[in-house]
Formats: sequence, C-alpha cells, structure tokens
Amino acid sequence: MDLLPARDTANKIGEKARSVNGIFPLLLLLVLTFLLMLGLSRGLDDDLNEKTFDEEHIDYPKSNRLSRYCNSMMLLKRIRGPNDTCKRKHTFIHEKLDNLVSLCTNFTTLTTCKYPSRMDCHQSPMKLQLTDCRLIEGTKFPGCKYKSLPKFNSILFNCDELGPVYLHGIVEDS
Repeated sequence: MDLLPARDTANKIGEKARSVNGIFPLLLLLVLTFLLMLGLSRGLDDDLNEKTFDEEHIDYPKSNRLSRYCNSMMLLKRIRGPNDTCKRKHTFIHEKLDNLVSLCTNFTTLTTCKYPSRMDCHQSPMKLQLTDCRLIEGTKFPGCKYKSLPKFNSILFNCDELGPVYLHGIVEDS
C-alpha cells in the first residue's frame, strides 16, 4: 500500500486549513467593525430626538393652554424638524392612547396608505378631537410660532404589533 498519495492529500488539506486560519482575524475584525458602526448609527438616531407616538402626538386630556396652545405644546414636547428647524405642521390628538391601540387590532379600520409601508395602515372610524398646528413664523427651533386649528376629524396612521407608530395625517371631510 502506497502512503505517498495519502500524505500529499493530508499536506494539501493542512495548507488550506492554515490559509483559512490566516483569514479568521480579518473576518473577526470586519464583524466587529460592522457591529461598532451599527451601534454608532443607533446612537446618532437617538440624538435626532425620536419620540414615541404617545410622546409626540397624544395630549389627553387636552392641556389647558387656551390662547397659544400650539406654541406652548411644541416647546413643551420639543417637537421640531431636522437640524432644529421649525416643523411646518403637527397634530395633537386629544384621545386616550388605548383607544388608538385598540384600532390597531381592528381589521375593519385597515386601509391603503398614501405612502405604502410594511406596517398596517388604519383610519379611525370615528372622528377624534384634534389640534392641528401650522407654522406661521420662524425657521429655527425654538423661535417657531404656530396657528392652532381645533378639529374634529378622522386620522390615518400606521401600527406595529404594539400600537400606533406614525401619524400620516388628518382625513379631511369631503
């Protein structure tokens, strides 16, 4: 029995194993770099002032800020656009969050959204008490001035498995 071909095969396998071992530290470095970049990007997102739907839109019961409701609420909740610009419009909902959460599991409220997404889109079947805030002056937060428009309309919003996550807008009466 000739062991020479078997020994040649074993040597070739050993060489391949050593070359793979040389790649392992490089692969580990790439994975760690990717994880670090992922962590940094999430940290930057936090700095962009992301708020939950509740923090950004729900004001129930409606705060007692009669004359300058939008100006004070936009400051209080620190609602602003990218790079601390004044947000052009914003809506406050004066209903319990639980009422909207229950709509997220109600398939009769499902509808097509203006902008397709992977999340369910719902339209409230009942009209809700709202305040629509429209920018009238200013460009940089906190120097923004808003007009407050009380409304009683349906809304269009996205849900995930926990509840509402994005307000598309007010459904104006036709």
